[in-house]
Amino acid sequence: MRPMRVRVTPTGRPGGPGDWNRPPPGARIVGRIFVRPDSPAVSPISHLQTLSAQAGSSDLATRFINACSLVVLVFSGVWPCPMGMTGVAEASGADSRVSFVSIEQGSMSGIVDPREVVVQTEQEWQALWRQHAPTGASMPHVDFATHLVAGIFAGQHPTSGYRVQIVSVERENAQITVIYYQIEGPAKDAIVAQVLTQPFLIIRLPRLGLPIRFKRL
Repeated sequence: MRPMRVRVTPTGRPGGPGDWNRPPPGARIVGRIFVRPDSPAVSPISHLQTLSAQAGSSDLATRFINACSLVVLVFSGVWPCPMGMTGVAEASGADSRVSFVSIEQGSMSGIVDPREVVVQTEQEWQALWRQHAPTGASMPHVDFATHLVAGIFAGQHPTSGYRVQIVSVERENAQITVIYYQIEGPAKDAIVAQVLTQPFLIIRLPRLGLPIRFKRL
């Protein structure tokens, strides 16, 4: 982009046509705009406003010149860009989502009472799994050096159609990890099996060294 060359005379009026295409002798550069050394020490926008006023231009033309001047100055680096125009959003860093993986979900469990559990070690994981799957189902592997396990057991319900759903896992204020979840039931007009169910959901999430709390929505 070539610099915009503007010559301002001591009277405030522009010079001849040739002066718009080349810098006058001894001109200084302000951003991408050439200004004569004998011009008043004011901002380029003030110069253009003076030119429009002395030329007797209309109010609409003055506003147009001012708007164009601001655009030129912003992109040339002379005028600072107003806040909110960069299009860059800044994250606070205090709150963030935590990724997790569902490792077991279903409607049949040996744990019949409502329970929210956090498992930190392999021994705790084995003990929980024996309560949850007394029939001897294979226990999923978890590396407790880098991860831990959280489980939500919804208790016993009289019919099918219930399930546990995690909405999100979030780190809040860099002090605590909160697991937001819902227990969904069947619709009023749904056809469900008349059988006892124990909905549950077990997830694996990164070990962050923060306390973990559950919040039912």
